[in-house]
Amino acid sequence: MEKTEGTKPIDYEFWITGPQGARFALYPVREEHTEEDVLRAKRWLHNNQDVVSLQVRWVRSQDDQPHTEKIPDHIIIKNLNVEIGKKDAYILELEDTITKLQEEKTKETVLTKQERKDFKKEVFFQQLLLQIKALELSNSKCKKDNEQLIIRMHQPK
Repeated sequence: MEKTEGTKPIDYEFWITGPQGARFALYPVREEHTEEDVLRAKRWLHNNQDVVSLQVRWVRSQDDQPHTEKIPDHIIIKNLNVEIGKKDAYILELEDTITKLQEEKTKETVLTKQERKDFKKEVFFQQLLLQIKALELSNSKCKKDNEQLIIRMHQPK
C-alpha cells in the first residue's frame, strides 16, 4: 500500500496493466478525507504516475485493510495481445526499412563499381594517347633522320 503526497495523504494500490501504465485504486477514509482531498490525490496520481484507470473506494477507519479487486486475466491478456500486435507491426516496419536501405546500398555499390570501370577505361585511354604521341614523335624523328641520311647519300663526295 502506497500513500499520496499532500496535507492529508490517501492510501492507494496499483496494478501494472502493460506498457501504457497502471490501474490505481484510492482508499480515502470517510471520517478523515473530503472530496477535495480525493481530487488533490487524483491530480497528484495523474501528474506523477502513468494512470490507465483510477477508482475511488471509500473505507471506514475501523476497516483494517481495504478489499482489492483483481483485474480479470482475459482483459489483461487482451490488452497485452493488442500491445504485442503493435510491437509486431513496428518490427515488420523496421525490417522493411532495413531491407530497403540494404537495396539502396547495393545499388550505390553497383554504381560505384561501374564508375570505377569507366574511370579505369579513361585512364587506359589517356595512357594510350600518351604512347601514341610518343610514337608519333619518335616516328617524326626517324623520318627526319632518314631524310638527312638520304640527302647525305645523294651528295657527291
